Amino acid sequence: MVFQDMYVALKTVIRELYVKGFVKNKKAGKLAKDTIIMAVLLGVAVGGFYLYKYYTHSKEATAQKVLSECLEEYERAAGGMGSWYDVEVALEMGYEQNSGSSLAPYFLAYKADAMLEQDKKRQATEVLKQALEKMSPTDDLYGVYNLKLALMELDQESSKQEGLKLLEEIAQKDDSGKAGALYNLGAYYWDQDNLEKAKEYFEKLTTLEVDIEKDGDIPEFKSQYLEMAKEKLEQLS
Repeated sequence: MVFQDMYVALKTVIRELYVKGFVKNKKAGKLAKDTIIMAVLLGVAVGGFYLYKYYTHSKEATAQKVLSECLEEYERAAGGMGSWYDVEVALEMGYEQNSGSSLAPYFLAYKADAMLEQDKKRQATEVLKQALEKMSPTDDLYGVYNLKLALMELDQESSKQEGLKLLEEIAQKDDSGKAGALYNLGAYYWDQDNLEKAKEYFEKLTTLEVDIEKDGDIPEFKSQYLEMAKEKLEQLS
């Protein structure tokens, strides 16, 4: 409707300019012609901008709807009432149809989950890497998914060192993955009986509590990591 109104208005302007410029004042014909060309170009530019905005909004709305439908399948599979393979296929199709939307990384991230449920660890790892490549580092969930990738790498013998290195990198950043990285590094060295190293990471994690009190807000999973770290330190004291 917006584009139709713009089109009608543009036609009216052009018609008036034509009448004034060519019919009533033939001497001003060239000026009127140039004015009409400018009006057309302006109309195309403005119309193109709104068309782009409409297309972008429509694309995102479609992606949101498809992802919601995929997540319904995901929930059914998680409840034992569906097939994880079907979820994987649905998310792959959803990604292919909406690869240009801002939600594209999340189709891949959930697909990686579905693959993990089928014990496709290596393939799931590669899919999650692809999701992170498409996700902005400033995304609130980027750190969490990066942490998940590190743990998936750490869980596989062939990529254990890559996972450990990635955990170290995340632990140096100030994003949503930091607390989890510090805790899991401590847990890793705890399992390796390197209690001094484990204590070092658990203590670093507890220092984050100062920032938490300052901000007055923290995701639930971060506070859980803090509580577990405190319990570990109590066992070491």
